[in-house]
Amino acid sequence: MISFLLYLFETGLCLSVLYLVYVLFFRKETYFNFNRFYLICILVFSLIIPVIHISFHVSSIETIEESVGDIGKFRGYYTNLIAKTDPEYTASPYIKYKAAIFEENDLYSNSITSNIVEQNSNNNTNRSTSYTDNSVNIAKIIILIYLTGVALFLVRLIFLVWSLLRIIKNNTKTYSNGYTIILLNEDIPPFSFFKYIFINKEVIKLDEYEQILAHEKTHVEQRHSFDLFLAHGITVFQWFNPLVWQLQKAIKTTHEYIADSKVVDQGFELFDYQSLLLRQLISIRSVELVNNFNLLFIKKRITMMTKNKSGLTAKLKALLVIPAAVAVFMIFANLTIKSPAINVTNFGTEKTSNLDGIWQNTNANSYGSLICFEGNKLSVLESSDKVDVVELSIIIKDKEFVITHNNKSQGSLKYEFVNNKLKIWWSESQYSLYNKTAFKNSQEALVAKKFTNIKLPKAKETRVLDKLNLTFNIYVYPNKYYVDEEECTLNNLEKVIKTRIAKFTVIEQPIITAKIYADNSIKMKIIQDLQIVLRKLNLLKVTFATIPDNNTSKLQYHSSGIIQKLPPADKAKLRLLDSDKANIPVITLHPTDNLEKAKTDFKNFVIANPNYIASLELSDNTLFSDYIAITDMTYNVIFDLRDKYAMEKYSVKYQDLPAKLQAEVRSKYPLRISQQEK
Repeated sequence: MISFLLYLFETGLCLSVLYLVYVLFFRKETYFNFNRFYLICILVFSLIIPVIHISFHVSSIETIEESVGDIGKFRGYYTNLIAKTDPEYTASPYIKYKAAIFEENDLYSNSITSNIVEQNSNNNTNRSTSYTDNSVNIAKIIILIYLTGVALFLVRLIFLVWSLLRIIKNNTKTYSNGYTIILLNEDIPPFSFFKYIFINKEVIKLDEYEQILAHEKTHVEQRHSFDLFLAHGITVFQWFNPLVWQLQKAIKTTHEYIADSKVVDQGFELFDYQSLLLRQLISIRSVELVNNFNLLFIKKRITMMTKNKSGLTAKLKALLVIPAAVAVFMIFANLTIKSPAINVTNFGTEKTSNLDGIWQNTNANSYGSLICFEGNKLSVLESSDKVDVVELSIIIKDKEFVITHNNKSQGSLKYEFVNNKLKIWWSESQYSLYNKTAFKNSQEALVAKKFTNIKLPKAKETRVLDKLNLTFNIYVYPNKYYVDEEECTLNNLEKVIKTRIAKFTVIEQPIITAKIYADNSIKMKIIQDLQIVLRKLNLLKVTFATIPDNNTSKLQYHSSGIIQKLPPADKAKLRLLDSDKANIPVITLHPTDNLEKAKTDFKNFVIANPNYIASLELSDNTLFSDYIAITDMTYNVIFDLRDKYAMEKYSVKYQDLPAKLQAEVRSKYPLRISQQEK
């Protein structure tokens, strides 16, 4: 929303600046074709320039750094002002994430049933977010007003076109040298629209008919209607900008200058033609969207016809287009200027160095286990056994990172390079040393190297395990398992897991989570054998490690996954087949189904049957990747329905509701996903 408002603002500024150059330097000159070309270019370039992003390299940035920085400050002022219209456009130092909380379910199959509750978490603080928000979102009001204006002016434009088409349909047509002439009964001035020339029937009888026809033919031959149609389209988009309306008039006036010049050049007497214009001045209304023979700028047109042609000195003023275009481009196009040492942009005051990527702490006992630079953003994973990630907006300067919020400084961090290591002082006395890595996320960085060959599936509905101290890892291979890093087989898997969980306290053991790392190509028989062991040991909370296909921070991949709650061993056999007796609708889903079609079918089924059961039909040979994909799809459907229902009822997303209202939404759309062995 803010990005769109910013685009509208910068588009309007570009158009206004370039149009003012025309008014100051070109408007009174007689190089009409150049003026026409320039005015059309204003329309096109003002739309394009604000979305252009170009990077280029220079050998030294010192000479231009201050100028580029000043442009960045200028753009930062109005960007910050526009951002303030949206109270939601703020950022906490800690990123928000969806933490997983396991819930009980009375539905079990002969395998497992999955059910999870999503809840917003921030810095490991459990709190309910109020579902009422009394702050006024000015940005939404502005967008609503803007879209209303667009709709009105678009309807107006459509009506004008429809009116012209109706005139063409309802009046007599005649043809002259390839031109279509519409003979009108109404007393309106001659005009043209694309290939059509509109003339009152009585005008044909006048001696000046040939002059009028020559004028309108010029409009048709030079396709002036295309210019006007484009100008009207931009006016719909920029209806709030008074200069866009003036620019539209300037294009229309320039068309008339061109047509007048062509008529005189064809040999018609200048005095007779000017007299004709003066007689037309007392007539009547003009027609929108078209080139009228009678325009209200008759005096200006006559002046231009008698004015001396612009000489060399005047034509040299056309060169002013170059600095004007360059200035607008440098200000409003998004430019990144790179040097060997530092990068600067003209769309903010940020400076970036060659830091992008993940850096790993060389000392596990110092602050900031992993840090990640992405442009002007610095993310910090505080500790490898936690999930809290601090996200900072920074400006990179020589030997310090300036921390900003809404373009205001909030302190700084000192840094330097020591033997290719990055040294950051987190306080006056506390610092950390970092090595640059090739890791793409925290999972690659923190998982033991011998398990990095496991190719994890992607999933949209991943959740973050925010208590890693209550988690242990199981790595799955076709013929063996690893509990943390201890190798075992299915035969001694139970014994090894028992030994591992014995390290937890008696109080912790009921709430610990097994995080399973399994390759895409693993068969579900291997996973199901593991689940049987976990159920025997009453380890019912399971997370399947995945690559998040959502906005999860790169530094939280090590703690994210698809969550499941296994049924207790004594409830492994239960009554999915008895659902017929209870009149509970059941939909069967297969991991090999077309996911898009299955998603549509499942969504429609749940909407029609909220008291549903979804049965995932698996076999021993089902691929783990297919299983995660179909499971992720079912979660995605239910969570989307919860969000939609929460927005309709409370105007707030599900995860932002207090716990009591979340329970109400869950009762509307429960998550009842059962697995059935084929």
